[in-house]
Amino acid sequence: MTFASNAVDDDPKTIVAIVAIPTNLIDWKRAQMSDNADDEQNAQILNNIPGSKLKIIAVATSSQNLMKAGGREFDAVASCAPWPQSAALAGLRVSEPGYDPCLTVLLEYQVGRAGGEGAYARVDASGSDPLAWIACENVKEGRVAEGCTVYVIQASPEYSRQHIEQNPEFWASDLQVLLEKTWNLDPGKRASVFAHRWRYARRKEDGSMPKDLPKGFFVCGDSMTDSRLESVWKSGRTTADAILGG
Repeated sequence: MTFASNAVDDDPKTIVAIVAIPTNLIDWKRAQMSDNADDEQNAQILNNIPGSKLKIIAVATSSQNLMKAGGREFDAVASCAPWPQSAALAGLRVSEPGYDPCLTVLLEYQVGRAGGEGAYARVDASGSDPLAWIACENVKEGRVAEGCTVYVIQASPEYSRQHIEQNPEFWASDLQVLLEKTWNLDPGKRASVFAHRWRYARRKEDGSMPKDLPKGFFVCGDSMTDSRLESVWKSGRTTADAILGG
């Protein structure tokens, strides 16, 4: 995926950016992606993802073709994917992922939320409650249809580690029951449930930093810093400066 093409002191830099696309967006296309098709053919399939504004010119599936895509050669590759996934693309081994997982569930109920009812969010700082974080999306104007209420659950790291490999139907059902007991919700009003497994959700404080990267391969985001938005943004800017000024 072409991220940028710039010139610094008359030295053109052509950069490819690796963007992590959530698997739930491409699962429906996976069956159409052939092992026999080349990377450019598979890129054309992914370009049909509804609502996507990305322009994908090729899909790099191994370290062998990271510096080439769409018939072009690149001076640099920048990856903001979690370090274990970035390392795999570069053909590097990672002994310890250095990330906490997070199982997330979004639930819609066919009932309006009364004004001033309850709180926007509930947070468990102890880490002992499977429901580490719950939020009601109704306070975000324009996000929820009238007459409905939407909640988002983020499970604790411990609960997520215990159930990360289990079928989402199991842990989504378990977490929704806990939510309904906590906020006195009527299960009969439950309309939609969406579950997502974030295997590398939040970088651990003692997580290892990427070292000895291949020439031309750059990593940014919470692979290089903590997972706060401002830190990740600064990491991206620092990486861009390093590439364009190198």
